[in-house]
Amino acid sequence: MKLYVFIFTVFLGVAAAAAQNGWNSDAETCAKFDDLNACTRAITSGALSQNNLVITYYNRGNAWKHKGEYDKAIADFNEAIRLNPNYADAFSNRGIVWEYKDEYDKAIADYSEAIRLNPNDVDTFRNRGSAWDFKHEYDKAIADYSEAIRLNPNFADAFFYRGIAWKNKGEYDKAIANFNEVIRLNPNDVDAFNNRGIAWDDKGEYDKAIADYNEVIRLKPNYESAFNNRGNAWKAKGEYDKAITDYNDAIRLNPNYALAFYNRGIAWNNKGEYDKSIADYNEAIRLNPNYEYVFSGRGNARVYKGEYDKAIADYREAIRLNPVDAYNPLFLAIAIMHQPGADYNAELDEEAKALKPDWPFPIVQFYLGQLSLSALEAAAKNPDAQKEKGQVCEVHYYAGEWQYFHGEKLKGTENLKAARKDCPKYFTEYSAAVAELKRIESQ
Repeated sequence: MKLYVFIFTVFLGVAAAAAQNGWNSDAETCAKFDDLNACTRAITSGALSQNNLVITYYNRGNAWKHKGEYDKAIADFNEAIRLNPNYADAFSNRGIVWEYKDEYDKAIADYSEAIRLNPNDVDTFRNRGSAWDFKHEYDKAIADYSEAIRLNPNFADAFFYRGIAWKNKGEYDKAIANFNEVIRLNPNDVDAFNNRGIAWDDKGEYDKAIADYNEVIRLKPNYESAFNNRGNAWKAKGEYDKAITDYNDAIRLNPNYALAFYNRGIAWNNKGEYDKSIADYNEAIRLNPNYEYVFSGRGNARVYKGEYDKAIADYREAIRLNPVDAYNPLFLAIAIMHQPGADYNAELDEEAKALKPDWPFPIVQFYLGQLSLSALEAAAKNPDAQKEKGQVCEVHYYAGEWQYFHGEKLKGTENLKAARKDCPKYFTEYSAAVAELKRIESQ
């Protein structure tokens, strides 16, 4: 997903001020050209009226902001606000700087004060929405984007970021409706097409996703993210060769694109090309040593190759990097089960302490003997039919592995076959069931 915060700078027009008394050429140069030396000369000249001194502190704050000197920018906005506590633009721009510094609560406080002083400032509503987004407070973000749209019904950026917020909430139809509106307002907005494609992906409508990614690539042939995303859609459809071709293009455009190496590794993995898969995972890890999913993916490939010790080391590293992901402890337990006489219980019991009680935690409980298979099957039910299908497929896979290694080989094999039949092809459990059945059938 792209980084989705592009913060507007609110810059005061100064043409009228230039004609006022208490203004000088340095102050005007500061305002027009972000010339820090001119700004400082104007501020220290003693020639500016208080109002123009406020403006020049504000303008120098913007100049520091544009240079990335955020603490200095804040100091100047502080001074502008001290001299004029009703200066809405100074609060708004100080909020932007706090947001650049990841100080979202401070940013929201400043945006809120700017809105109190100027309730019709559409840009500040949009900016406060982005701060709520970063705090994962999506309902508050949506409320601010909606207010920006009420004030300016043609504000494409507000529609775009409201679409992102809906997507982050899992409300894909609402996200798509917002991206549609962006595209209506700007038919060449590649980011809107790209993110609408992601929303279609999330809905499982892969052909529509591919159509949107095609349009992105037509409009911007060097957009590596679109190639990666289209590869993901092809992969979800089981079209692994087409996926690999797209990942190749993404990597050609950006040789340091760790995510594309990771995704190509999955595609090779799903094709049963485990050495190529591991080579891509290795490169992804070199580029991003803290990417826990890559360690997990490499662990899977090593299990499929029968390299259980190496797989166990990878799963343990994935757990170290992200101890709250319940899937990695399950994969680790399965790798340990492949080693005769080994016992996963003590390690899994310890890892379970960090896990949340929602899905797939019931599978962990089943592995620890705390939940029966029938209770696990009941826990997999969900009002969302698509979620239930995925969770039932996972029960087939994980129960099948457990049964096979706990003296119920026939039942285990049947469950693994059900996972191979029913799991979506983009699920790790699908490729794991395929590989496990191949190993069983070769014995």
